[in-house]
Amino acid sequence: MASRSQSSDLIVIAPEWLAPSFNRYYNLSTEQIDYPHFGREELTDFTDMLSRFRDEAAVNKARESIRQALSSGRRVWLVVDSDGSVPVSADALQPLLASPRYSSVAIARTQQLRAQLDTLYGAPDRLTVAALPPRFEDLHAFLYSPRDESRR
Repeated sequence: MASRSQSSDLIVIAPEWLAPSFNRYYNLSTEQIDYPHFGREELTDFTDMLSRFRDEAAVNKARESIRQALSSGRRVWLVVDSDGSVPVSADALQPLLASPRYSSVAIARTQQLRAQLDTLYGAPDRLTVAALPPRFEDLHAFLYSPRDESRR
């Protein structure tokens, strides 16, 4: 992914516990959101993870960062695991958000961010599978680029 990224890109990693693995191999200074944390994390703090993922202010801040990226003509990478790579229906989101398991809430938030990217940018330009066997994590990177106005 480093060879395809640009310094102006925004990288959104969701959920944040994927960030240390991603950052082990991606060492460029690209702006990054390790959702729900804003910034680059080398270690993940699992303290009170459920309430941090349920926090509406955090998801709204991430959505605003994505809107600002689009208005500035920036590309956005969404880095997810296999749970975030398969779209979830809108009907399935509410039970996930209400779950007592932080992993379920994280899946819902990841899906919300992905849905916003799909709405604002359209389908991602490419999908990069960033793991080789043996796979302990199965990371997927979706690249969203601003649409060419002439193609709309």
